[in-house]
Amino acid sequence: MSNNFIFHWPLVGNQRVIDFLARSLINRRLANAYLFVGPDNLGKTTIAARFVQIILCNQYTANRGGDVPCGVCPSCQKFQFLSRKTSASDEQTAEDSAPATLHSDYYIIKSPRDKNNISIVQIRELIKNLGMSPFLSSYKVGIIKRAEYLSESAANTLLKTLEEPPVNSIIILVANQLEFLPPTIRSRCQIVEFKPVDSEAIYQYLTQEKGVARAEAKNLAYLSLGRPALAVKFLENADFAAKYKLWAEIFLAIIKSDDYNFRLSRLDDLTQREALDNAALARRRAKRIIEVWEGVSRDLFLTQMGHFPLVQHQFFLPEFKKLKNKFALSKILNVLALLKEGRAYLQANLSPKLVLENIVISI
Repeated sequence: MSNNFIFHWPLVGNQRVIDFLARSLINRRLANAYLFVGPDNLGKTTIAARFVQIILCNQYTANRGGDVPCGVCPSCQKFQFLSRKTSASDEQTAEDSAPATLHSDYYIIKSPRDKNNISIVQIRELIKNLGMSPFLSSYKVGIIKRAEYLSESAANTLLKTLEEPPVNSIIILVANQLEFLPPTIRSRCQIVEFKPVDSEAIYQYLTQEKGVARAEAKNLAYLSLGRPALAVKFLENADFAAKYKLWAEIFLAIIKSDDYNFRLSRLDDLTQREALDNAALARRRAKRIIEVWEGVSRDLFLTQMGHFPLVQHQFFLPEFKKLKNKFALSKILNVLALLKEGRAYLQANLSPKLVLENIVISI
């Protein structure tokens, strides 16, 4: 018997999270339910999946110590097979697309890309699987991605399971914001909060682990706004980076113009390009667009205040400086309020196109 484990975590920053999970594993104090919460692209789902892999690893189960996950036991081999079967895009992470049911003791569910919510059918299927005896390991584990998209009936069904969990089962919910989950769900989970990472840590990771030139790494570290996975996406996905820059450029053009027709025409260019016809996909895409616009608006505010080193979009800094005297601080604050309101409207299932149009007209 040994507690001398060497854990391997694919995470930049959030050492407090890693320390907590490691202590829980070493002391064998595993909760029946966890809630991993924090902004996108901090590694929440990646760490949830690694946490599960360690729990299910035969090396950990047998308490032999050493490297975990070991990478060679039958359970770890299943995880490696899952990794080889996945691909990532600007809208999809490896965990999103993983056919996780290939591992008999591990399940991952999320809202379908063309649907608004996680359905009660999905939750019932998860509960059914968690109620079966483990096959390769000592636990059955389920991950619920984008848990804030649980339908009301799905949340109520899940709550009953959280109150009386099956033996040797663990459920991990992954969400962006606590307030979008029912208090009854939150109160029955061990909350694990992920926070944005210091830009210096991201810079060091990019230069030392990814071999990125220092100037590019500095720009990416600023642009990612504390989200390491976003920096990697910018680095490795040229289409994603180009789309992000286009969204920012369109917003700059909109906010500079006093012509409503011009503003709406630029928005039309954007919505036609993004094909916002499927409601669920459109809502997620609009949410990302608003996040980009919020970043540009914050930069305009920081430029007005003279805090140039804090600007996220350093490549736009010359343009921001030109606009320094064009906008009053009150206007920028009003724009930020409109964007925050737009996010709330999207969460309330209002039409993404109408939400974006309202922002553009009201700026």
